[in-house]
Amino acid sequence: MGEPGTPDPRETGPDGAASGGFEVDPLELARLALDSLAALARVDLTTLHPDTAAELLERLHRLQNSSTGNYVQALRGCETLGSHTLDGHRSVAAWAAHRHHSRVGVAQHQATVARKLDPVPDVAAAFATGDISLDHARILTRVYRPAIHDIYHRDIEMLLRFARTLSFDRFEKAIRRWWEEADPDEAQRCRDRSYAKRTLHTARVGDQVVTKMTSDPLSGAIFGETLDRFTQKLFDEEWAAAREAHGDDTCINDLERTPGQRRHDALIRAMSVAGRSLDGETAEPLVHVLIDQETLDREVERFCGGEPDPVPAEPHPIFGAGVCETLGGTPISPTDALLAAFRGHMARAVYSGPGRIVDMGRRSRLFSGALREALMIRDRICTHPGCNIPAHLCQADHIVPWSRGGSTDESNGNMKCRYHHHLRHRTPDPFRVRRRPEGGIDHERPDGVPIL
Repeated sequence: MGEPGTPDPRETGPDGAASGGFEVDPLELARLALDSLAALARVDLTTLHPDTAAELLERLHRLQNSSTGNYVQALRGCETLGSHTLDGHRSVAAWAAHRHHSRVGVAQHQATVARKLDPVPDVAAAFATGDISLDHARILTRVYRPAIHDIYHRDIEMLLRFARTLSFDRFEKAIRRWWEEADPDEAQRCRDRSYAKRTLHTARVGDQVVTKMTSDPLSGAIFGETLDRFTQKLFDEEWAAAREAHGDDTCINDLERTPGQRRHDALIRAMSVAGRSLDGETAEPLVHVLIDQETLDREVERFCGGEPDPVPAEPHPIFGAGVCETLGGTPISPTDALLAAFRGHMARAVYSGPGRIVDMGRRSRLFSGALREALMIRDRICTHPGCNIPAHLCQADHIVPWSRGGSTDESNGNMKCRYHHHLRHRTPDPFRVRRRPEGGIDHERPDGVPIL
């Protein structure tokens, strides 16, 4: 180090100016940020109001995103400058992992995302300001190819809005549907590769048999959702037996099987049922596929040799153009959905928007049969914000309670898991639920504060 007041040569350029010619030294900015976080660490967060703590968490999350975004771009800068070569490292990822005592795999992932940000500056800017996370950036950069440069940059504001406003699961599905329409050739190549890699191996290891399977999305959805139905049936049987033995004090520990054992036994039962149906009799559809009317019409036109209009500039990620997934939430391509329908491997539910599917008035207090199935098809998961329990494991619930004149129909129903069904109806402080005119559902705490 030089005399006091002398700039460190590591922080300056040849002319003595701050590194990179910045008006403000970036190293000083980083130091100030670290000092602020160090001061925050000394605050007793347990003294805060719960809402204040939640707001603090929100800001820290954005800061975490921004910090990672700036780190990734700095990593790219070091790679461009060759900083890693000064110490004899072959890659910037190995160099960064060594310097920061982190896993090489993590550094490699960050370096890969950093390189892919080069042709998509809007994504890089949103990442650096904390609007999106590393996972968002990974998905947004993964679907970019020079061949779709114009379409990508035409729709980038919409794609970033999906990242900012949708749950991560819905964001992934929305981006996938956009990509399948924007880059159909690459999407088809990916589907072909996925299908070609399907495999199943069974091997005896000691006194056990080990099975490993890899599937394409549609085959995997058929397998997974069929297994889920058999697993749920076994669970219901076990729960009924446990209730018989233990009464109202029954808990999950009273069940005969572990979750893994139950899935194993469900698979064996499913295989046994399948073995009895090999005489050529028609079986029930194996999977439900949800597809909106516009997507179905476009795919039929394409299948018949036509050239459908380009995908709408802004498909609705939940109800509008672009919905194509199984009841369990697995995204599949419209091409696979159409072919599966021809083969009789699926039942389909076609959306025309967030309107009604069925309406049974007040004839029954219980949601059952076709009405319950309609709610499952529409909601797909527990409707409480942030809960992803699949609809087939949930209970159908009235939005306006039956006791207050609420009707038993699709517009007044929604799916709730056991836990959130209890919160909805607990006394004296039930959670509040309201349906919006366009079809969505709003949730509020007992004190009226919206749940985001």
